[in-house]
Amino acid sequence: MTSKHVDRAAPLLARLGCPFATVRTPAGAGRTKPAPDPLLLALVDLGVDPAAAVYVGDMAVDQESAARAGVPYVHAGWGYGQPTDPAPETAASPKELLSFLLPAKQLVEGSTV
Repeated sequence: MTSKHVDRAAPLLARLGCPFATVRTPAGAGRTKPAPDPLLLALVDLGVDPAAAVYVGDMAVDQESAARAGVPYVHAGWGYGQPTDPAPETAASPKELLSFLLPAKQLVEGSTV
């Protein structure tokens, strides 16, 4: 889920070299962030219950969208913005983010999953 228009998002995502199961942009259906629509529609695309999801974002609008969707939020501290109150869990790096998302016993040094 991104606030970037699809024309800007698609080349950036392609450069990551990582396939995404779904991508939601403001060009899609529904209202844009901070409305919960893009997040909830992405979860529908994935067949994931909002109670089983975590939204990782880097802007206050992401935090608000997650709250409106009833989805737990983790702030990406290496991103563009600052979280708002109430202060969410904040991961300082992608590696630290994994500790919020997976039990430590599932992580293997050097692994990304």
